Amino acid sequence: MKKGSFYLTVCAVLIALVSSMFHLPARVEASGSEQAVNNFYNVIMQDGADPWIYKHTDGWYYFTMTTGSNITIWRSKSITGLDAGEQTVVWTPDGSGGNCRDIWAPELHYLNGKWYIYYAATTCDGNNDNHRMFVLENSNADPFSG
Repeated sequence: MKKGSFYLTVCAVLIALVSSMFHLPARVEASGSEQAVNNFYNVIMQDGADPWIYKHTDGWYYFTMTTGSNITIWRSKSITGLDAGEQTVVWTPDGSGGNCRDIWAPELHYLNGKWYIYYAATTCDGNNDNHRMFVLENSNADPFSG
């Protein structure tokens, strides 16, 4: 798959994921009248905000999202297997410092042989004016280790 088409596919998947989080009912035509269908099942992830998916050269799909209190990553060999895939908490704040609360929007990247997770967090006082960007770095080839 070409790089550009992969990004378009990821965008389409994210749009489907976001629309499912808001429980937007699907519409179908039934004998000329519109009827609501409320049985949509999101095959990627059932719940979560700020989704991020990355397919690595090792064949794994890696997924992360806002959990609020830590950074968790999931992985699966298929994109539809992420919800039931292997998962691990890769970072939990220690309760002090500038990044101990409201952990939002993690993004997993692989650059120059290292894994990076960019995320936003705030100080322990919970004041949203103190929300800042942070980064975690892991030089292990497997993001579930190290």
